[in-house]
Amino acid sequence: MRSTVHLGATAVAGAILAASVALAPPAAASSYWSQCIALGRTTWHSDRESWTIPTTQLSSGSNNACVRYAQQQLNLWEPDANLAVDGAFGSRTLAATKAFQRRFSPIAGPVDGIIGPKTWSKLVFSPN
Repeated sequence: MRSTVHLGATAVAGAILAASVALAPPAAASSYWSQCIALGRTTWHSDRESWTIPTTQLSSGSNNACVRYAQQQLNLWEPDANLAVDGAFGSRTLAATKAFQRRFSPIAGPVDGIIGPKTWSKLVFSPN
């Protein structure tokens, strides 16, 4: 599934890029990223940039390439999580997801442990 969303620069800056981030996923060339966006993606456009965000919702028990990509990103954002990048959304991935959501609430969505659109919109970027 692919979709396109057009946003003004102000909306993007306020809603998604409020924290200091790089504007491209660091692992854009990785197989995890490629496999994940093959499952579903949306393309966001601002006045000057566009980027791709996965649309696959992840929760406890999920097991796929998007979980591996999320684990990789959570390790960047939450280094103390020290997650194995194994594709299994277990208790440690759940705890790291909730820690990430708490840290970036409300931008990253509710603190529910589910990686949905709001969490993805923050998680795909890299901390500076």
